[in-house]
Amino acid sequence: MKIGSLVGVTGFLIISACNMQQVRVDDFRKNMLTRVAFEMNCPAADITVQDLSPDQGSWLGAQIGVQGCGKKSVYVSSAHNGWVNNTGVR
Repeated sequence: MKIGSLVGVTGFLIISACNMQQVRVDDFRKNMLTRVAFEMNCPAADITVQDLSPDQGSWLGAQIGVQGCGKKSVYVSSAHNGWVNNTGVR
């Protein structure tokens, strides 16, 4: 494999991983923000969402961190249960 091809493939994988982060965050916001707002007793507009597994290309085991109203929690993607609160609300 030529160096140029290797650099191109590596760049594609990095861009794909970054895109996957955004896809996970967008999916979480769309499907989970109402539940998170309820669990945290915090308006959805005040909650920030962050992908905590940026190097992971897979959904399985991916972690999303949420913060708002002085509280935070982590959700993990499960094969059969979707996003599962892994820490409780702190």
